[in-house]
Amino acid sequence: MKKLTAEKWGKFGINGVLFEELARDLLELEYPGKSFYLTKHSHDGSKDAVCEIPLLEQTKAEIWMECKYHKKALEVKEVAMTLVMAMLDNAQQIVFFSYSKVNRGFDKYIARYKKELKKEVILYDDEALEDLIIKHWDKEKIRNYFLNASMPIHRLEESDIIISYEIKNLKKRNFYYLNEVVTLQIYLTNRNIDKNYFVDICLDMSDTDFFRIVSHKLKKKQRLSSLEAFS
Repeated sequence: MKKLTAEKWGKFGINGVLFEELARDLLELEYPGKSFYLTKHSHDGSKDAVCEIPLLEQTKAEIWMECKYHKKALEVKEVAMTLVMAMLDNAQQIVFFSYSKVNRGFDKYIARYKKELKKEVILYDDEALEDLIIKHWDKEKIRNYFLNASMPIHRLEESDIIISYEIKNLKKRNFYYLNEVVTLQIYLTNRNIDKNYFVDICLDMSDTDFFRIVSHKLKKKQRLSSLEAFS
């Protein structure tokens, strides 16, 4: 995380329960009208919170939330029991919250799980979680989870930055040759004269096996270097 530094998380310590409460509050703000109740910490069926949606004939659909609050990268084996129980109990959606990033291969496994079981899985990890918190930073109950919460945090407005791209080497054709290397150039235009921004550009390769990144700098994280957009 870049803006919500470790010092701001000082209230949490090793308190996973407080992290679960934060995640629940974020979900209820992000999806108004949905209420999540925290489960007991024993025999909870590998879920930390549940939202029940009534259906016809006294049946219901469930959305599960599972939280992982630790510094090391989240591995898929740590949420495997939740994925299995969601399949057995027919949970319709699963939302994962992780303080840390997920490790390599996590996204690909989840994409396969979603495709084969037709279940929606949402992930808020590291900077995605930070973005969600900043989105709701104007809510006092969210700020109260953090130290130095009075400090303003600016959220990037979509209208401030124009992102465009160009693929080189195609030479006016709309197909690729096998093993052809192409260059992706990305341009940022800052339309806000009062602020400078650093913008992370990520390549989501989880749903394709046809392309791979050949730059040695990008192989591990599949993340382009932070680009600075000046006014």
